[in-house]
Amino acid sequence: MITERWKVLVAIFVILSFSSGLGFYIQSILVQGLIANGFSIELASSGISIFFLATGIAGLVIGKLIETVDIRVIFIVGALVSALALLMIGRVSSALELYLAYMIFGAGYSATSILPATTLISRWFKKNQSRAMTIAMTGLSFGGLALTPLSASLLQEHGLSGAVDYLALLLLLGVVPITLMYLKSFPKEDDPSLGANTHPMGIDYISALRHHFFWGLTMVYGLVMIAQVGSIAHQYGVLTERLSVAEASFGVAIMPLFSIVGRLLGGLALEFVSTIRLTIFMMMIQGLALVVIGSAYSILGLYGGLALFGLCIGNVLMLQALIISEVYGPKHYARLFSLSNMMMVCGFSLGPFLMGYLQSKTGNYSLAFWFVGFLCILGSMLLLFLRPPTQKALSNL
Repeated sequence: MITERWKVLVAIFVILSFSSGLGFYIQSILVQGLIANGFSIELASSGISIFFLATGIAGLVIGKLIETVDIRVIFIVGALVSALALLMIGRVSSALELYLAYMIFGAGYSATSILPATTLISRWFKKNQSRAMTIAMTGLSFGGLALTPLSASLLQEHGLSGAVDYLALLLLLGVVPITLMYLKSFPKEDDPSLGANTHPMGIDYISALRHHFFWGLTMVYGLVMIAQVGSIAHQYGVLTERLSVAEASFGVAIMPLFSIVGRLLGGLALEFVSTIRLTIFMMMIQGLALVVIGSAYSILGLYGGLALFGLCIGNVLMLQALIISEVYGPKHYARLFSLSNMMMVCGFSLGPFLMGYLQSKTGNYSLAFWFVGFLCILGSMLLLFLRPPTQKALSNL
């Protein structure tokens, strides 16, 4: 018999599949659709930067709401807002309309993705948290694998304005029903609405902010996520620059496919390797993968670089949430993660625009990918010198 914890975990997997596939991984498809509608690559790419900036800012509000509001309300409202934003993006005709649509999209995505999902995992899985995190976060990659090619196909067949209608409906169908059926804010034994008097363990919010580790980790992830977000936003662009449309459409499925494999291998590695050491290794490999993509012009080299990139991206994203949860505990996890995410978003929201700018100035994507690859390697080296506080909620560091 499937326990309530596992039902929640499976529901999170499904929700993350749809929210990431139609929110995170779809960005490179939307950029190409906007370019086809007459927008410049710089303007289309800057829309993605607005999206991630809005995600970080909205996360501060959502992080506080999660402590008091039913988690189902947050997911459902987020899905409705995201669907509305997709419809708007398909019909924008000016820079102002584009930025407004992406601001709304970012706020909706923040309420349906990593922040509420990992908060639930920290509440429901006090034991085997890394394994639960691995399974749930694999949904991010699965969504990219299953929905990115579909999104590209719909764009080719119906254009941007037609494709987003189908995608918005698919997002609602993928998130709303399963949220209503299976999600709950707390296990019964910890649910305040049922009279539970237990207090979540963890380091106090103010104490966490006083330690250099929190801010150092945030800075490192800011550098690495400039590379990750920018590269994901421009993966379809670099493929179409160097390969046929058919080869590029197939290529966008490689990264999320290997991201699934990478997360599963990362989950196994966490049984034997500390969380921070695995994070350093993954950041280093991600940097090397981006250098390969920037240098390759053959189908084998580009597909190989994307495969190596995919092995890393899922783990890098998951490990940040896991480090914060292990160091600081579930007590104020949502607020700490949302603050860290907002701070690094201020940096990595420049990633898509920066890579688009470098591409427009040089005429190809080589320098753009080399630069962000260097940022990953720099981030991994800086993380070597960070030490978590001696008082920790968990001990796999």
